[in-house]
Amino acid sequence: MDQNDAQRTFEEAAEQLARLQKQLLSYQSALETLDGVGKSTEAVADAAEKVAAAAREVEAGILELQKAQAAVKKSLEYTFQTANFVKEKAAEMPKTFDEMGARLEKRLAAALEARGGDLSGAGSGVGGSADGELGRELRQLRFLTMGVGGLVVILFLIAIMFMPASGPAVATPVRASGPVAADRPAAAPAVRIQILNGCGVSGVASRFEQFLEVRGYAVSGTDNADRFTYEQTLVRSTAAAAGVAADMARQMGVPPSRVVELLPADSPHDVVVVVGRDYEILAPAAQ
Repeated sequence: MDQNDAQRTFEEAAEQLARLQKQLLSYQSALETLDGVGKSTEAVADAAEKVAAAAREVEAGILELQKAQAAVKKSLEYTFQTANFVKEKAAEMPKTFDEMGARLEKRLAAALEARGGDLSGAGSGVGGSADGELGRELRQLRFLTMGVGGLVVILFLIAIMFMPASGPAVATPVRASGPVAADRPAAAPAVRIQILNGCGVSGVASRFEQFLEVRGYAVSGTDNADRFTYEQTLVRSTAAAAGVAADMARQMGVPPSRVVELLPADSPHDVVVVVGRDYEILAPAAQ
């Protein structure tokens, strides 16, 4: 083998080694992919287990709700049965009292007749019998009266259980006290106010809007600011509304240094409040 043959053999061996290296790299990549698939499968299995656990909790909640519904239904059935029983007994009462009245009338007549017989010296035994029967009738009447009273109480309790609210709820004016009453202006100036969310917290602009409207200011609208990275709350105003902006800032707890006249005279809003990330230490967040 001459030198050229040796060189060609060496080059062929080098090419084979390069091909083997590429195959090893492809195998390594495949193994990494399989490993990632395995981890993803484990994550999917964990998620599926969590979903199954949540489903079991929901199922348990549904069973508890069904039990509660069954208990309420049973209670209502018992209540209606009691109401029907009371209704039937109440319907029987007039007839019972009529019969008792008729019997009492007869017993009283017999007693009076027996008393007359006693005075004439005869029929004393009949008089004693009439007195005993009259006493029994009176005791029955007393028991019936007590029973009617009990039925009335039961009907009253059932009526309370199913009594609807008496008329629409009427809002009772609440007199403000403390610093809110002191800060409420007698007549807020007619300025156009806008609240901008500059911190990204959901609902914060609406909270500031409610705070100002309670104090007599008419807020024309709320919106998001140009960004959500304002660290401090700012109050911007036109030159004409500078006094109103300063008063609003004082009530909200915004320092005077952050009240600036940056809005032009032809701005669609006289005062713009940009709510920053410090909103939690301001008055609107505490109400």
